Amino acid sequence: MATRARASGRGFRQPRGRRLVVLSALAALLLLRPEPARASFSCPSQDNAGNPSNGSLPEVGGVFTCYYGDMGAFCLYLIVPGTLLSDFDGGNCPANLAVDTPTPTATPTNTVTPTPTNTPTGTSTETSTATPSPTETDTATPTETETPTPTATETPTSVQANTPLALGDPCTTADECQSQFCVDGVCCDTACDGPSESCDQPGRVGQCSPVVAAPVTSTLGSILAVLLLAGMGVASLRLNRRTAATSSRR
Repeated sequence: MATRARASGRGFRQPRGRRLVVLSALAALLLLRPEPARASFSCPSQDNAGNPSNGSLPEVGGVFTCYYGDMGAFCLYLIVPGTLLSDFDGGNCPANLAVDTPTPTATPTNTVTPTPTNTPTGTSTETSTATPSPTETDTATPTETETPTPTATETPTSVQANTPLALGDPCTTADECQSQFCVDGVCCDTACDGPSESCDQPGRVGQCSPVVAAPVTSTLGSILAVLLLAGMGVASLRLNRRTAATSSRR
């Protein structure tokens, strides 16, 4: 009986050990199985007008926002099924979002070696950690402002210049005359230093001219002139007497 009982006990223990081996193998296969690929959406690289993508906003309420160009144009898409919801790009929004399919990556795990024991094997649980997304912050850039620099301006100073005197103008020195000749107290056209030359003759002031001598009366001419004047005087007296006598008679 004891032998049978031992045999029976062995018969019960062997199936239980095999079960543990099979369960451990299945657990290892599940841990080594690669994570299935998940579909994700992104903005198309450019809109229908050729404007490049200029960023996007995170999903809010199942709506994804894509920006295009530099003028603030944007398109609204439904995450499911990834189709256009509203067009704020002048009718140039693409009809659908771009679908990105990541490549499945095998996750290395610790392999548990199956051991025919009654001790339960602990399985490590992976915990996903959220990674904060970088937030773009607008930084004000200082702008250089040109400051006008005062420029010294030269002011011309009027200088009175002595104007040379013309011919015939009164002068005291030759430097005052344009001709550089001061003769007989006037500006002359030449040095006028010859005999019987003058530069101040009436009607020819400023021009060097020979001096014209007054006409000389001869003795006979003088006598005749005196007689002529005397005769004219006598005739005049007689005429006056006759006129007076006639007047008294009347």
